[in-house]
Amino acid sequence: MEQRLIYAEQISKIYKSNGRKNAAETKALDAVDLEIWKGEILAITGASGSGKSTLLHMLGGIDTPSSGRIYYGEEDITKFSDKRLSEFRREKIGFVFQSFQLLPELTVEQNVMLPWKLQHQKPDKKDIETILRELGMEEKKEAYPEQLSGGQQQRTAIARALVHQPDLLLCDEPTGNLDYQNGQEVMKLLFLSREKRKQTIVIVTHDEKIAGMADRIYKMRDGKIIQ
Repeated sequence: MEQRLIYAEQISKIYKSNGRKNAAETKALDAVDLEIWKGEILAITGASGSGKSTLLHMLGGIDTPSSGRIYYGEEDITKFSDKRLSEFRREKIGFVFQSFQLLPELTVEQNVMLPWKLQHQKPDKKDIETILRELGMEEKKEAYPEQLSGGQQQRTAIARALVHQPDLLLCDEPTGNLDYQNGQEVMKLLFLSREKRKQTIVIVTHDEKIAGMADRIYKMRDGKIIQ
């Protein structure tokens, strides 16, 4: 029997242009209901501005909804304090972004170690070596981001997201800056991680071919799930 990992109930997000009461409002999310099952790869698609990334940020605790609830297991993360939400992100969530977000002054290995450093824990060298080997980056561990191709930078970003063994991996256009071949390789690596680590993976993408590789697809338009 499938187990539900996340349930989002009627979540909305409203942004005000200048923070004033009479400011113009933009509804980025409009009463969204969503379920995510343990161990699945879910794609969220839609045009630019449809609310995909906003939804992903809500699911990962980067941002909070204006209304509605988000349940992770049995816990309502919208009720978490800032400190508890920060702990939740560090312990449960791995993030992969389109822009890689690697620190240029750090080597591949040092970038991958960052989640351990942020938790003030001693990095597990064996785990780091295993992940770099799986992602084909073992021989590049002493290289700096500027010495890497786009595909190699994204592999490094994925390694960094995986190193603390998160239950949920959230990927925002992970193939957006890559050519077709590298994009396919990144998707294969995500599927491999799901199989090896029993992870749940959510991928935001505008690429229908990438979305078609997922187990399920949610399609968004104007802040709503339409399909």
